[in-house]
Amino acid sequence: MIQQCPNPGAFRYTWPGNDEQLICEICVLSLQQVAAALGLYLQIIPVPESEQWQCQQHIKVNDADQT
Repeated sequence: MIQQCPNPGAFRYTWPGNDEQLICEICVLSLQQVAAALGLYLQIIPVPESEQWQCQQHIKVNDADQT
């Protein structure tokens, strides 16, 4: 099952060819690995706590984890 990440966005990032989005401290690690594997530069900018919104990433959740 795919759902919205529930964590607060701690960083802004710019993926080549797309608009800026927010990402949490957990999701940013996976995204950096994907960018490195593709040989792309991923600009990561910390967001002040006063401006944090919800992470905009979609994550895969195992059905067994849903209780």
